[in-house]
Amino acid sequence: SIESEKSELVEEAVSSYESVNEALSAIELSDKRKAIAALEKAVGKLEVLLARDPDLAFVPVDAFIKTVDLSTDLETIISIKKAAKKAIADDRFQSVRDEISNLASEIQISTVEIPLATFPAALKRAAAELEKDNLQEAKVILHIAINTFLISEQRIPLPILRAQAIINQAKSDDASSEDKKKEVTQLLENAEYQILMAEELGYGKRDKEYAELYKSIKELKKSVKADKDSQGLFDSLKNKLEAFKNRIVS
Repeated sequence: SIESEKSELVEEAVSSYESVNEALSAIELSDKRKAIAALEKAVGKLEVLLARDPDLAFVPVDAFIKTVDLSTDLETIISIKKAAKKAIADDRFQSVRDEISNLASEIQISTVEIPLATFPAALKRAAAELEKDNLQEAKVILHIAINTFLISEQRIPLPILRAQAIINQAKSDDASSEDKKKEVTQLLENAEYQILMAEELGYGKRDKEYAELYKSIKELKKSVKADKDSQGLFDSLKNKLEAFKNRIVS
């Protein structure tokens, strides 16, 4: 499958990067032959990658995931934003710097990628320097090459993820009884609150997509209360929220 092939490419890239680190360790020990062998192995794997997919520009070799979760309510967020706007207007930005930096609720994913257009050539240059016994020059070339790795970041808003989970729960609940209708309606209100949190925290723009999400939730609540078949509206809301999430994290 395509996903399986991508996984194999990543494994090969990671293996090549490990070989580069082996080469650096060998250089530290003045083991020229071991360093050259490690670089040859790394170059070979990268060339295989390019042979399999000539259009491949970058390939990931590492990822870091961090969760930043803001424990507060909507009213506090709005209050902090008002204070920040006033502080900026009064030229007192530093007084609210810490509060502004805390206005985040997200999963942060940092991905490290090898640039295949330049990295293999750098490894070859380093190997050539090793052949000439220029170990320090080879070391410098390798470190410079590693510093050309691309680091890309994705920030996935936790309020949006929570809204999705809540909507999934609401859809799975049987709203045939009055108590269940109230429960589903409350879940939809909770999802709406999470979407409001995302908007106030500045994820995406205050554009028509937020308005569309609120409109969909309003229609769903009416449908549930009227005891209508709401599955189509649930699916529509889920699709809109997923598309919105994908757009703002890309």
